[in-house]
Amino acid sequence: MIFLCYDSSEYLNITGITRDQAGDYECSALNDIASPDTKTVKVTVNFPPDIHEMKSHGVGLGRTALLRCEAAAVPSPTFEWYKGEKRIIRGHGIDIKSLSSRSVLTVTNMTEDRYGNYTCVAINKLGRANASVFHVYKCTAQTTTRGPSCLHLDYDNSCVYIPFGINKAI
Repeated sequence: MIFLCYDSSEYLNITGITRDQAGDYECSALNDIASPDTKTVKVTVNFPPDIHEMKSHGVGLGRTALLRCEAAAVPSPTFEWYKGEKRIIRGHGIDIKSLSSRSVLTVTNMTEDRYGNYTCVAINKLGRANASVFHVYKCTAQTTTRGPSCLHLDYDNSCVYIPFGINKAI
């Protein structure tokens, strides 16, 4: 990439540009006759989607699962969601909301047939990336005759289990 500064022989040559080098670049012309003149050029570096790490989590029957997928890409990606090989569409307790770099799949009223592996796919004109690490699994409480062996809390609509002893929290 070469930027010429006005009609002179001064230029900025960026070879092998990376997305970290995107941003505003300034060219300033100075001499002893006139005041300095500065022009700004915005450099955009296009790149294919890169999905950030996603994790599995447990969800109880009848609860709500929220799966988030974030991807860096220029231009901004579009998102698709799959359960197994089947593409997921909105409706029947399933909602998909996508912003420029993030998509959220909401599965309300979790049922047995909705447990399993989910895949997020981010797509732009330069390529596609997918993350298949979403494993939504059943969250069950363990109880004994002395009471529960773990404490069930709801955090962000998913199950969290905190084990504790009979008389004292661990």
